[in-house]
Amino acid sequence: YFMFMFHANNAILQAKSLLWKHFSQDEVGEYESLALAEDRQAQIATKFELDQENDRRSKALVGLYFHTMQFGLDNGWTHDKVSAFFSIVFQTHQDAMNNFWPVEYAFKEFKQTLLRHSVQRPPWSVGILSLRDAQLAVEFMTESYFRHYMLYKYAYTKRTTLDLSTSHSITETPPVFPG
Repeated sequence: YFMFMFHANNAILQAKSLLWKHFSQDEVGEYESLALAEDRQAQIATKFELDQENDRRSKALVGLYFHTMQFGLDNGWTHDKVSAFFSIVFQTHQDAMNNFWPVEYAFKEFKQTLLRHSVQRPPWSVGILSLRDAQLAVEFMTESYFRHYMLYKYAYTKRTTLDLSTSHSITETPPVFPG
């Protein structure tokens, strides 16, 4: 999320915006122009190479991404807000699942990333989303993603299977004769 710039032997922490990282302005416009939910979901599946027909994990991701985009559009957000929010959700999910974060830590990271996109304090943060937008985003993520967080975590847990077989061998010992 951050890049470091070195200036006169001092490290300055600078925000790296997620704006247009996953959806360009034209792609958001193209998405918005699709009338059917199925077409929008298909566009998401194609863009991120997700096989929602044969893979449950991909189907869950398409659902998450679809509802994230819909949330922004339903709230009348501009394309830059939709794009930035989508990338915040995308990044939060990827980081949380790849690092197997507990829900509390994932939520904390989400809020920090959201804050970096909600307050205009160059060079540390960029004010793409308003305070009201950020409040709506937290409410949306709390009621959707974080409410079902353990299901996502379960779906992303690597499975280890153990094949165990036992065999019994009976070995007869010959009788000992007195000798």
